[in-house]
Amino acid sequence: MTALLAFLETAGQAALLAEAGYLTSETVAVAVTPEADACLDAMGASHASIDDFVTLAELHRMGDANIRAVESLCETADGWLSSLARGIEGSGTVGLEAFFHPLKGLLDALALRSSSILAAIETLKPERLLLFDRPPYPFYGLDLLDKPSQGLTGTLTALIAAAGKRDVLVIPDPEPYPPPHDYTPPDKRRQVADASQAADPDSFRPLLLHALFSDLGDSVLECWKARGGRTCRLDRFLGSFASPQDHPPAQLATMRLWSFLATDPAFLKPFVMGGIDLFPVVRSFLEHLILAGMADLLAFAPAAKRGIENLPRHSVLLLGGMTGRHQVIVRAAAERGVPTVSHHFGGFLGYSLLPMHERYDMAYADFFLTGGNASRETFLHPSPQAHWNPATKRARPVATGLPFLDPHIAARRPRGRQGDVLRLLYPLSSFPGDNRYLGYVYPQDIPYWRFQKRLIRHLMAFSEVRLVVKPPLTWRYPMLSSPLLDWMEQEFPGRFERIIDVPLEECLEEVDLALIDSPSTPLLFLAASTLPFMAYIDREVFLLTETARTLLKRRCHLFESEAELFDGLADGIGFPQMRNAASDDSFLKAFLANGADLRSAERSADFLMSLATAHKSDPLAP
Repeated sequence: MTALLAFLETAGQAALLAEAGYLTSETVAVAVTPEADACLDAMGASHASIDDFVTLAELHRMGDANIRAVESLCETADGWLSSLARGIEGSGTVGLEAFFHPLKGLLDALALRSSSILAAIETLKPERLLLFDRPPYPFYGLDLLDKPSQGLTGTLTALIAAAGKRDVLVIPDPEPYPPPHDYTPPDKRRQVADASQAADPDSFRPLLLHALFSDLGDSVLECWKARGGRTCRLDRFLGSFASPQDHPPAQLATMRLWSFLATDPAFLKPFVMGGIDLFPVVRSFLEHLILAGMADLLAFAPAAKRGIENLPRHSVLLLGGMTGRHQVIVRAAAERGVPTVSHHFGGFLGYSLLPMHERYDMAYADFFLTGGNASRETFLHPSPQAHWNPATKRARPVATGLPFLDPHIAARRPRGRQGDVLRLLYPLSSFPGDNRYLGYVYPQDIPYWRFQKRLIRHLMAFSEVRLVVKPPLTWRYPMLSSPLLDWMEQEFPGRFERIIDVPLEECLEEVDLALIDSPSTPLLFLAASTLPFMAYIDREVFLLTETARTLLKRRCHLFESEAELFDGLADGIGFPQMRNAASDDSFLKAFLANGADLRSAERSADFLMSLATAHKSDPLAP
């Protein structure tokens, strides 16, 4: 039996535990984050990892189950809402599913941390639990990532201790929660250039209403205009139909909705995990989601409905992310037969399954723009792990190519080794911590950090290699602090380079070879280049499709287990073989560029124009 069990989320907590004299042989310290793990390693302290107690396969099963749980939450809430909001114009376009993504992330965070805490307690059977005196875990907003990357374990441990009437030792917490994340990049986020014309209902020129918050590419708008179309930002158009900020019917409906949901056993059930009621931890978030988030959508629904009704006849909507207000808009458009198109910027596009994102990309829209025909084939049907609700309309994928990749394809040039030293770029994946969602997209944080150290040691054994390490862009999303660069500076001083806050596509000309360990966004830009690269895509973590597996092997050295990677590094670093592989574009053409003919923007614009002029939402129908 363990005398004291302590879950440590920061280096400060680990240091305080040691200073207070509690880091003894009778204490089991459990590192929750790579930062805490590195600190305990530096102290020479024996400890466990929170990832030791629940397997990745178990977490995948929890993630799949949470999709079904969110469906249940939405069904319960919408059942109440259908009667409570009946008198509000456009209320039929509003549902809790507009917040599917943050709700799934919320349940994933609870499952990830509570299952590990309970398993550790069951395994170690401690006499007491150590708690840090800290305010309850905060929620900064309603989006998926509007919460700190660490801190949830402490809050859940206190709740679990109270529920089990366990003895606890409480000491002060030396560190505050991380502040809300600043998503502004160093050069400020580029806005899509658009000299929008007024949406004159009497004009016969086709109108493209867009919300291009991500990098689909300005070229699509330019091609649309070249075909005689007009453009207008969606928020600008709908703003002329906006309802007053205060919308008493919406506020009253959501107040009543929350009063019912807060006591409805069907709504509360998914928040009971391992026999522990976790609802108190998330009550404030859920209350805010209903009273602010759902109220906003109900107040917005009349404007969306009236705006769609006043669209010119030849109109089409282009949006990214079928969530929040976007979902209200596409559902209102469906009622009027106005075609809607979704798009996505990022990795995993049809070559590695991302079940949770299928709803984000495809729910309720008519069409989804994707890369090549192999990607389209993947998206034609829901993945089994997505547990797609047949009642939810699913967009039809259309292979136009990815316009944002075309400039990179056009700029390709033959590559050769630049000198005696082989400059190898290693883009690091992030540690999402409490913001990690369960669904074949992230490895476990501490096992991944320990893997990085093993990989670095292997790479440093190659005397001809000069390692160039690129951490994730700090402004993209909140993430845990990584101890890797500090560790590398101690272990291999002066033997590597680092690139901080520079997009990967701007780094490729400076290196001879790359190694990635995820099928995320860097894979897109590497496949679009002529740079040789190696890809470690762990089959235990990711769901690479069979077609993608076959075609990737033609383009790069593909490894799907750590043993394969370390056994094959020498071959992967063999530059002549890699250079030959870099000329194979079959993966690029099949999944990303639809032939790599540099016409992705034109195809996108042509498809959008066909929608606007077809007078129906399905121009592909016979």
